[in-house]
Amino acid sequence: MDGQPPLFDERPTVSGDPRSDIGNDSSGHRGRLRKRLLDGGAEALGDHEVIELLLMQAVPRRDMKPLARSLLHRFGSLAGVLQAEPRALAAHPGMGEATAAALRVVTVAATRMARQKVREAPVLSSWHALIDYLTIDMAHLTVERVRVLYLNT
Repeated sequence: MDGQPPLFDERPTVSGDPRSDIGNDSSGHRGRLRKRLLDGGAEALGDHEVIELLLMQAVPRRDMKPLARSLLHRFGSLAGVLQAEPRALAAHPGMGEATAAALRVVTVAATRMARQKVREAPVLSSWHALIDYLTIDMAHLTVERVRVLYLNT
């Protein structure tokens, strides 16, 4: 085997060194997604790319694009994926507890943000704020929930 290049790059890598992602993302896809998110804001990424970035946090060395697309196909939308039951997420092919948690934490954070905004300002002074809160809290529940609003004149 003399004269042939080694099968693996045996050079040590340092955190932040582009070579540390060899075998995982030689094209720099993850870095480009992160840059588009940070530079471009809310509309810079497609729904599958948002899911892909979230999944990347739980699984550092696997292509997450096919899994992100299959989740969107199964649950119908970004909101459907993020608000799916944890057991349903974990049972999806290619998923597990860690990846389900990486997705669920987004819904937990969004719900807490919405609740905080409700506490800081009167919800009923803005019809849109009330609808936004109820949509975040209830839109994709799989168990029926009833809300009663008591209003005065």
